[in-house]
Amino acid sequence: MKVRLDRGYDGIEAEYPDVALQSPIKGRRGHTVTVLGKVYNRMLNRERIRVEHVLSRLKKFGCLAGLFRSPFERHEDVFCVVSGLVNFKATGQFHLTSD
Repeated sequence: MKVRLDRGYDGIEAEYPDVALQSPIKGRRGHTVTVLGKVYNRMLNRERIRVEHVLSRLKKFGCLAGLFRSPFERHEDVFCVVSGLVNFKATGQFHLTSD
């Protein structure tokens, strides 16, 4: 299994040597990212943008965006309901009707 990371996880490879991690190539002082590195970063970003979009859709629900004010035991249930609503809307099966 490959774990795709964003730039915020720089240096995490040393902590998890047995996990296949894919993180973007960052430019350092005096060293720019090569053309091949830019192509690699673009490929990773194209795959990660889908995840980021789903996370933003989930965070539009206030109960997941900020401080969760209910008992911790209810968090999983709330998350499942919200993710189900997001999935229904993403697949086009969710229609609000005024009956």
